[in-house]
Amino acid sequence: MSSAQDELFSGHVPVDDVIEIYLETNPWDVKPATISSYRTRLGYFQEFCDEQDIQDLREIQPSHTDEYHNYLRKKPQLTSRQTIRSSLASLRKFFRYCERREIFDQGFHKFVILPSTSEREKIDDTWLPREEAKEIVAYLAKYEPFSKEHIVWALLAETGVRQSTLYAFDLDDYNSEERYIDVVN
Repeated sequence: MSSAQDELFSGHVPVDDVIEIYLETNPWDVKPATISSYRTRLGYFQEFCDEQDIQDLREIQPSHTDEYHNYLRKKPQLTSRQTIRSSLASLRKFFRYCERREIFDQGFHKFVILPSTSEREKIDDTWLPREEAKEIVAYLAKYEPFSKEHIVWALLAETGVRQSTLYAFDLDDYNSEERYIDVVN
C-alpha cells in the first residue's frame, strides 16, 4: 500500500476517495462487470452522504444505515426489493473493507440490515422494448461491429432469451450447417 493511501486512512477519511480506492484496488478480486455494478450501487451511497452533508466516513453512525435504506426505497429507479437489497449488500461489503482499514470498528457492517426477498422477487422480469434493442444493435453494428457486445446484443434482441441462457451457450450449441443455436434448458 502506498504512503498516500496510508495517509488517506488516518485522520479525515473522504467518502468519495475511499470508495474510489476500494473500487480501484478490487479487494474481493471480482470481475470488471461486478466493479461496475458496485460503482453504481455505491454511487447511491455517495449521493446519500452528499445530501446528509457527510464528507468523512468516520461520521457514519449506525442510524445512518437505516436512513440510507429509506433513502433507497424512495429512489424511483430502484423499483424492486432485490435491487435495494443488492445496493445494501454492496454497502455492507464496502463497510467490511472499511473495517479492515480501521475506519470502522469490527462488526460495523452488520448495522446494514439486508431486507429479505422471496424467490419471486429475486427474478428480474423487466423487458427492454424491441425498438430500443434494435437501436442498440444498430449502434453497435456501426461503431463496434463483431465485438462481443455487438454479438451478445444481437443474440438477445433476435432470440429474446434471458441473459443467463445466453451466457450458458457453448460452441456445441451452434449448428453451423443449418445456422441455428440449440437452446437447452
